[in-house]
Amino acid sequence: MLAPVPETAAAWMVRLNGPALSEAERKALSLWLSEDSARLKELEELRIVWQIAGRTVASPGVAARLTAGMEQAARPARWNTRRGAIAGALAVAASICVAVIAQRAERSDAVTLANGSNVQTAIGQIQHYTLPDTSFVTVAADSVVSVNFTEGQREIALGRGELYLQVAHDQARPFMVMAGTHSVTVTGTQFNLDFDAVRNVLEVAVTEGSVNVGLGAGADAQKVEKLKAGDVVLFEASGDMVRRRVTPKQAAGWREGALHFDQTRLRDAIVEMNRYAAKPIVATDDKITTLTLTGRFEARDTASFIYALETVFGLKTVETSRAWEISFQN
Repeated sequence: MLAPVPETAAAWMVRLNGPALSEAERKALSLWLSEDSARLKELEELRIVWQIAGRTVASPGVAARLTAGMEQAARPARWNTRRGAIAGALAVAASICVAVIAQRAERSDAVTLANGSNVQTAIGQIQHYTLPDTSFVTVAADSVVSVNFTEGQREIALGRGELYLQVAHDQARPFMVMAGTHSVTVTGTQFNLDFDAVRNVLEVAVTEGSVNVGLGAGADAQKVEKLKAGDVVLFEASGDMVRRRVTPKQAAGWREGALHFDQTRLRDAIVEMNRYAAKPIVATDDKITTLTLTGRFEARDTASFIYALETVFGLKTVETSRAWEISFQN
């Protein structure tokens, strides 16, 4: 017996999380989407909620299938293959231009840091700096960084928070970042670091090149692990590793205003959101902070983040003069 064709966004989301769609189902999805322009937005919003709840983690093809269905539904009947290819190429070219322009803007806004400098960014503030060796660093909100260069060593310390480094190549003088008891050593590469100083936990995401991560500094470092481009790894205080399913681009998404979470404990997600929040989020029950979250959020959109917590976990939010307090429903 044939399964009934889904008639609602929720029913389609359930079907998209199952086996690959048949040709008939793909046509049915396309037809369903084309009948009402609001359905596309409804389905995408529902996919985001499912992703936040962790429902789509086991089914990595869901987003691709959904995107394919959306693209098919959005195409006019007289869509020409050659025209589509040209449009796609132009879209890719445009995205590259936007990225280049954004990078140039970052460079033009950069402040040159002298050796011995100490930097502390405010809540919601992202800063760009050029280091004494021409390396380039973007420092996230609510972060602390200090610079200490010598003739034989380039070193900065990440006291807390997050940064993205584009290290100038210098084989004779390694570049080291210290974060608590963790050290990251390179000669020239690009990577993102996110450091929780309270728990001494460091996440390393390598965009380009490779890095060595260890406990302790330089030759004294223990449990050294080499990471290559594409790796995103969380290092516990003990040195134990947890590999992430986010990409380096997602890990560094804060530079473009986006925060990506992958089975992230809520306490850590709240810390990330609070770096950009005008009013901090506070969990009134420690059990709340052990919940895990998967999804993408706009860094400064505290309201949507809170709405997701209320919707997915059934939490209650009370706004006070100083904070957003979240708790379990009574």
